[in-house]
Amino acid sequence: MAVRPLSTSDIGARAELLVCALLISLGYQVFRNVSPAGPADIVVFKNGKWLSIDCKAGRNARYRKCLAMHKALVTDAGQISFDPPLPSRQQKK
Repeated sequence: MAVRPLSTSDIGARAELLVCALLISLGYQVFRNVSPAGPADIVVFKNGKWLSIDCKAGRNARYRKCLAMHKALVTDAGQISFDPPLPSRQQKK
């Protein structure tokens, strides 16, 4: 029996969950968009700051320019990079 390849929506959902798991492990409170459309895939809160994050998955993950939004780029291997980088992990004084 042949294995059916993942749909693009399944690949996107996987990428979002990988990013959520990473952000939770970094101490962020994570809120995932539950509607099929919206300005951001994920919104996070830490140290009094809110960040909106748009996730893109795949070998050639690309994104359009959005104001005040971080991009999480997820490779097929599950490696995640943020552009621009997330704020430093220094504790707020």
